[in-house]
Amino acid sequence: MKKQGILIALIFSMVFNVAFLCGLGYRVWEKKRSKEFSLHSQRRYRKERIVLSPEQKEQRDRIRKTFSPKIQSIRSELHRERCALGDLLMKDEPDTVLIEKKIDQIGKLQTDIEREVIYHLLREKSILTPDQRQQFLNTVLRRLGERPPSPRGSFNEKSESNRPEFKKEENKK
Repeated sequence: MKKQGILIALIFSMVFNVAFLCGLGYRVWEKKRSKEFSLHSQRRYRKERIVLSPEQKEQRDRIRKTFSPKIQSIRSELHRERCALGDLLMKDEPDTVLIEKKIDQIGKLQTDIEREVIYHLLREKSILTPDQRQQFLNTVLRRLGERPPSPRGSFNEKSESNRPEFKKEENKK
């Protein structure tokens, strides 16, 4: 009986130690993987970065200073509307008419954000030279295709490779 107790304790100890070592190994592997991903992202950013003149940097900074508060304001309102929708959903007998109104309001705010982002991109694009503009648009198009696929499969991974790169228009004489 005493030997059986020692054997059970030994087996339990070994299982615990193996589990601990596996967990530790996984954490080390995950940390290394995240560093590699971060370095890859930094290298890619440096490669895609557009070199701006001091005047262009000033203009870009002015554009961004007006953009950030607008977006933050819309995001705050969007958050409030989503919280209100959550409150409506939590009721014992939710009012579907009010829920529909909240959904419409949330959709409008999301559209407002998309609109502001697009107009912001157009304003930034307007300060660039033709070569910078081409690089900028290629970067924007590539990043638009980097979103993860939807669980419903509405985004086809092949669509990114089929997307044509923005070509610089040549002067036609």
